[in-house]
Amino acid sequence: MTTSSRKFCAVIIERNGEELARDVLHIDGAADARSRLMQLVRRHEIDPFDEPINCRVVELSE
Repeated sequence: MTTSSRKFCAVIIERNGEELARDVLHIDGAADARSRLMQLVRRHEIDPFDEPINCRVVELSE
């Protein structure tokens, strides 16, 4: 029997203190988190090279 490491996280992308995007993601690990973050950036058409962006990840309880 295996246990799942899947977690639910709220991901908030900000620039200069302004929230640009927020989503709840199901994350299976570090590689998955990076992939999901880039999907969120593309979906909201955020240019990460325009100005630096900050990303906060908050783990949600089940």
